[in-house]
Amino acid sequence: MMIIYDCRKYFNRKEVIMLGFNGKMLSRKIYDTGIKKKVLAERLGISPYGLAMKISGKNEFKNSEIITICESLNLTPDERDSIFFS
Repeated sequence: MMIIYDCRKYFNRKEVIMLGFNGKMLSRKIYDTGIKKKVLAERLGISPYGLAMKISGKNEFKNSEIITICESLNLTPDERDSIFFS
């Protein structure tokens, strides 16, 4: 049985300030789920280069992008918090 978490209820603002963003953990989760970064970038509406810049921590993810990542990777609230807000 697959549990799908609704990440939308955790965000109220357009942009989220990420303290302690963990790009390595996000990259690992992307790899573990088998989704290609190019496909994830398309779902986010950004280029693969733009996604790489965000994963490296050089640019921040928008609220809507975090929601899309949560849904695409089926992140639990704990995983989401560990990646974006630890």
